[in-house]
Amino acid sequence: MDNYAYIYTNPKTKKMITKDTVIQTWNECQLKLKNKFTEYHSSIKEYQLKFGKKRKAYGTCKYRTKTIEIHMYLCKHVKLEDLIDTILHEMAHAIDMEVNGYCSKHGSNWKKIAEKIGSDPTSSSSKGNDIIKKSKYVLAILNNDGSFEYICSKHRKSRSIQLNTPLNGAWVVGRKKATISKLIYITWSRFTEEYKSGNMNIKTMEVDKTINL
Repeated sequence: MDNYAYIYTNPKTKKMITKDTVIQTWNECQLKLKNKFTEYHSSIKEYQLKFGKKRKAYGTCKYRTKTIEIHMYLCKHVKLEDLIDTILHEMAHAIDMEVNGYCSKHGSNWKKIAEKIGSDPTSSSSKGNDIIKKSKYVLAILNNDGSFEYICSKHRKSRSIQLNTPLNGAWVVGRKKATISKLIYITWSRFTEEYKSGNMNIKTMEVDKTINL
């Protein structure tokens, strides 16, 4: 397992997805195609499952080698239904190529196939946005009632910034009135303590685009 700790915005999230789970789910998806969409299954039955190492993608379809790669860096943290959707998503790409003779990416041909076999016809890039990677610091909003709102994980901070002290004059763009001078850097250990106690509200954001320091 890589050197990251993870906290999920959904406290009901349980076990991580394993490679064995991926293999089992792959076989079940293949069986689904074989039983319900014979014409599609026959066109991609030669495709093999492999595990890739990408960190910004859940799955990749490689037409030349006839392989579909599942990238565990992200997939091990998704829900089972999202894993199923990822596999069907990539299978739809393979079907699109084999049936139509070319790759339409996320075009209309692919969308029709994805919808038909039961995959959400959108990019899966947003899945896993509720995963927070361990870092040295966390930037948060300190609310008037003493609770926190997570903004992002940070590996570095300026030496002039003091921990546990609100940043004077800084705010979240679009929420200036409610957040000005309430942004605060805390350690990861404090973040986990506040989260476990229910005192940390998590709403993931792209901090570099939304914070005015």
